[in-house]
Amino acid sequence: MSSEFPTPQPTPIDKVSPTLANQLLSCPLRVAFSRDTELRVWRKPSTHTELGLVAHAVTEASFKKNDWPQDPADLRSELTDLWERELAKGVEHLTKTWAPATPPQPEEWPGYALTKTRTIRRAIKLQSTASSAPKQDKAPGTGVEIALSDAQSGLFGRADRIEQHGGSTRVVDLKTGLNQEEPSDEQERQLLLYAVLVERTTGSWPASVAVEDASGNVYERPLDPAQAEAALNESLTAVERFNDAVAKESLLAEASPSRDRCRWCDFRPVCGPFWASVRTDWGQRSAMGSIIEAGGDGQARFVRINVEHPNDRAGTTVRVAGLASDIPADATHVAVVDWVGAPEVGEVRARWSTKTRTW
Repeated sequence: MSSEFPTPQPTPIDKVSPTLANQLLSCPLRVAFSRDTELRVWRKPSTHTELGLVAHAVTEASFKKNDWPQDPADLRSELTDLWERELAKGVEHLTKTWAPATPPQPEEWPGYALTKTRTIRRAIKLQSTASSAPKQDKAPGTGVEIALSDAQSGLFGRADRIEQHGGSTRVVDLKTGLNQEEPSDEQERQLLLYAVLVERTTGSWPASVAVEDASGNVYERPLDPAQAEAALNESLTAVERFNDAVAKESLLAEASPSRDRCRWCDFRPVCGPFWASVRTDWGQRSAMGSIIEAGGDGQARFVRINVEHPNDRAGTTVRVAGLASDIPADATHVAVVDWVGAPEVGEVRARWSTKTRTW
């Protein structure tokens, strides 16, 4: 198995962001793949990530811009135009990255209509609140998309929003997902690290941290500086362990594959530990094995696989139809992830986002 899959050769980490810290603490091997100049090409955007970027851009603009129209109809129209411009960028990025596959139209993206409605509604509400509030000078260190860094620890990041709230400072992380509730452990760690950056930059701890969802609901809690320092130490330890594994070429040993940890990972097609561990009940809709036959063209491209992994389906066959690209004539093995259909029937169909690796 190990000879069939590459071992990433990443660059060591010399500084860490809150996002990178979460990634390291989830799966150092995924970070290694993303820092390998050849293997990082497997990382691709999804409709979910592009939709989040569009919503974030519109929300950020609603905070930063001051000269929005006062008329509600004009304000909605201008925000909708902004949404469409940002959406066009996302569609172009998705289409270019996934070629020759054809991504679905935005209206078919999961959660598209509701995310658009909630994002524009939140922006309108924000402008209505801002226009009715008395004008006052912005407190030092507050604002939107604030770049922060700490030279001593190497921690850096860009906070979504730092604001004055109830006479004290609050760090807010904007989330565009539709199912946001109380902050997850990863979101909480991210906020704690931003709080550290605020303290290192201003000399004072924020009083609270919060997550704001696409509807404008805010989940806030008081900040405990000790917890923030502990989150920093945990993150720096993860960086040290990663760099040590790079030096010792022991990155594969850092992997801990699981159903949830691997579910949305871009690097499954090239990850040996994933294939050694995956089981059918993980719901990954993936298979790796020797090629029995392949052919077709256009929408009729297919490959039939003698399954070797998942282990619990070894020796069975599955035919994957509707591939976006040809299977090379000299390929003997293939790894396919994310199809439509259950493998028990013996035939499944590729999605636009199905990934295929051959060797």
